[in-house]
Amino acid sequence: MRSFGVGVFAGIAACAVVAPACAATVKIVDVKLRLYFEDTGEWSPDVSRMKGPWTNVARGRGVFRRPATTVLIDATFGGPKDGAPKYATAEVEISRMTPMGQPALTREALQAFRFGPDGLVHKAILLQSATCQPLTVRVSSGRVAKTLTIPFRCTPPKPNR
Repeated sequence: MRSFGVGVFAGIAACAVVAPACAATVKIVDVKLRLYFEDTGEWSPDVSRMKGPWTNVARGRGVFRRPATTVLIDATFGGPKDGAPKYATAEVEISRMTPMGQPALTREALQAFRFGPDGLVHKAILLQSATCQPLTVRVSSGRVAKTLTIPFRCTPPKPNR
């Protein structure tokens, strides 16, 4: 019995010192991608489940025929109602190409989850200049992940004749 108590105490102490090792996972409920329409200041509906075209969205072509260069990532997580788990974490990995054609990978750690009375919380990330290169967003929590890809691209403008 005595060694069991020491083992439990050691585990609790290790968790307090090394919080990421004891991080609680949260449930990924949904991930949405929305475009910001620069001509009206409004957000599009979720584009992650739409078919294109996704060419020249920045110039007002593509699926909506309105200019949009900014993308909002809206990740919805589930957890305890009115809860705030101390070590709950998730990660958003954003993959796109730079204007020079080099791959760019960004990781955002999500913390400080405060769930509402329905057990949901939304976390948002805003991406500027994001509609001229293919965009892949991967949201993960623990061993569960959800990946979305939009094949944005821009063509060179045609010269005036």
